[in-house]
Amino acid sequence: MRRGRFAEAKTLGEQVNQIRIKVNELKTQLKISRKQMAVQGLTGSQTASESDSVEDRILNQIEEEKKNYKIKSGCLKGLKTEIEHLQLLHEKLKVKFQKDFENWWTQEGAWLQGQSPGNTRSQSHVIPLSCILTRSSNPKGDDTDPQERRQ
Repeated sequence: MRRGRFAEAKTLGEQVNQIRIKVNELKTQLKISRKQMAVQGLTGSQTASESDSVEDRILNQIEEEKKNYKIKSGCLKGLKTEIEHLQLLHEKLKVKFQKDFENWWTQEGAWLQGQSPGNTRSQSHVIPLSCILTRSSNPKGDDTDPQERRQ
């Protein structure tokens, strides 16, 4: 789920950047158009209504792009918050999982040490994972030693 959200955020980020680029291009077009209108106004070769319609069209495009920008950037901001929340949950679960495993490992070690006859080993001794796996593979579900089950 988190990877999907990252991909979605990346796509939205790219779209927001494209909109920003488009707005900047439109603003440049507007400046050029206004300069051309000023020159043509001096020469009298273009009417005021023609120049106003070009400017209005560009301004309308800018406004539409700005609306899209606000919508997409708002979605991106919400997605960013969601991703941060998922990352926090992931870290908490990772810590909990590790703690639960360590508790389980300690309990299993204590159980195995308690099952060994004549056990004089220290409680801090690390029990090999193969011992744990042997115990968990006991088909009878009892506490007998694997050597005893074969007899």
